[in-house]
Amino acid sequence: MVYIGGLSAETQRALRDYSSEHDYDDWLNDRTWIDVRWFAWLVALLKVEPDTEELFPKGKWATIQRLEELLNVSLNEYQKVRSSREN
Repeated sequence: MVYIGGLSAETQRALRDYSSEHDYDDWLNDRTWIDVRWFAWLVALLKVEPDTEELFPKGKWATIQRLEELLNVSLNEYQKVRSSREN
């Protein structure tokens, strides 16, 4: 799971609006945690969207960079858990 509760309220609102407009309502709703697979897909989708203030209130590439950081944190945690189970 990826925690998005630390994103600005503007960015969270923009992501929720985007997911709603593209019939991905079940991804975000009012959640602060998102399944990592859906989150990775969302990041990929956002990369091809035009840079608009409505969708990217903090700037397109700054937002995408921040989302990728969150994704990396989640993946690193997953690797730690997986590694500890193997030992």
